[in-house]
Amino acid sequence: MTTHEQIKRAVGSVLKNTSGLTQAELMIRLSKEFSKPITWTAAGPVVEQMIADGTLVKKDEGASRYTLKPRF
Repeated sequence: MTTHEQIKRAVGSVLKNTSGLTQAELMIRLSKEFSKPITWTAAGPVVEQMIADGTLVKKDEGASRYTLKPRF
């Protein structure tokens, strides 16, 4: 199975019960599905809030890449 297929399957299983979840909560569920942090390169107010509350941590100094800090 390719990584792409694994991602599609994981996303599908996570998205089954997502009513009322925030974007951050979805990313946390995905990181649990893969049992490792997920790198996030998006920008915007959701990401800024996640950085402020410590959910996202800087991956590369000088780059706009962040890693989701797993909560498990």
